[in-house]
Amino acid sequence: MNKYIGYSAAAVVFAGSAAFARPGEHIRFADGSITLKPYVNMSYTWDSNVSSSKHSRDDSIFAVRPGMDFEWKRPDKEFNLNGGVWYGYNHYAHRKRDAHHTIGEKLSLSKDFIAGNGNKWSLRISESYRKINANDAITHDDGNGVWRNRDVFNVAGALSERIKRFHWGVHGTYSRLSYDNDDYKYQRLIGWDSWAVGGEAGWLFSKWTDVLLTGSYTGYTQDGRKYSGDVGRSYTKKSNTWTLMTGIGSHLADSERLSYRALVGASRHEYGSRRKETGWTYQLSFNWNFRRQWAFSVRGSSYYHPSEYTYGQSSKTYTLGAGLTYAMTQKLNWTGDVLYRKSMSACNDYRVSSYDHNDLHARLALHYKFQPWAEIYGAVGYVTRISDSDSDSNDYNRFRGSLGLTFTY
Repeated sequence: MNKYIGYSAAAVVFAGSAAFARPGEHIRFADGSITLKPYVNMSYTWDSNVSSSKHSRDDSIFAVRPGMDFEWKRPDKEFNLNGGVWYGYNHYAHRKRDAHHTIGEKLSLSKDFIAGNGNKWSLRISESYRKINANDAITHDDGNGVWRNRDVFNVAGALSERIKRFHWGVHGTYSRLSYDNDDYKYQRLIGWDSWAVGGEAGWLFSKWTDVLLTGSYTGYTQDGRKYSGDVGRSYTKKSNTWTLMTGIGSHLADSERLSYRALVGASRHEYGSRRKETGWTYQLSFNWNFRRQWAFSVRGSSYYHPSEYTYGQSSKTYTLGAGLTYAMTQKLNWTGDVLYRKSMSACNDYRVSSYDHNDLHARLALHYKFQPWAEIYGAVGYVTRISDSDSDSNDYNRFRGSLGLTFTY
């Protein structure tokens, strides 16, 4: 069904662009409040290790991806709805059976309003499905999931109120992580379903910064079997985490070029009914447009979750990354980012072997917009995994180089 949705969306993209717009112009209607942005991307990628394994095998990948982004903005109603949909096809030159179709979509709603008592309310709702490839970048992903081909579905909502210097809010999320497992190609990984609820309170102690206090509960259900293939024992697939953090966050006008949020605290994690652990945790985000041409960002987080490698075990993952963008001219810009991910054994049965994983990803890309409706880009990336296992059979290195062309309407 999803495949046919992708085909239909692609047809709408091209029909709409032909009827309503010329190249280089977006499609606008409803007095300009609704904007459609159709596009099509074509790319070639050389991948040194398509299996993400110690015994690497390279391949050439040809891809096409039509899609459309849209925005419905009503400043008079303080209302903004935006999203997008895309369909993709990847063809492999040598391993033709690896060819696959993918789709993705996203939708987000923001609504700000002033109550009768003068207090400001904010509502945020978002939903997305993404088919994520191994070449993740800091700007495209939050670190959730090992860097390999996978599907991620997310739904999130948040409601907050600001009362002069004080604000409070509640939020909830549901997410689904599923890996593409091919026993002839990949080491098998285990995904999960997760849901979370939480709240936040803050006090504006300066014109720029809030002091924050947050609390949340997260529950996980691990995918797959109830029995460990290593020891033949039955394990619960459920786990729970309670988290309390405090820190600071920016409170700046929209025109400001700086935003930040830094929290630190503790988490209590329970895997099954007997195995428990308490540890420190953090959340970090920082965005700074420090010059007209330069933008810098930092992302980081830590969280407990069921192990992605084995049953009867949970892990604690730490992520930290940074990205830099430089616009040399209005037409030419480059981006670079680096991400580090460390997964450590947290709660595990003594009969289950456990070891830590370290993943590092770096990428550099150039974009050149040679026409208002056309852009060419190139990117190189490197991924490595190093574990502390006695056997290094799951460690690997991976290089990727891409060239692409994007047409917009």
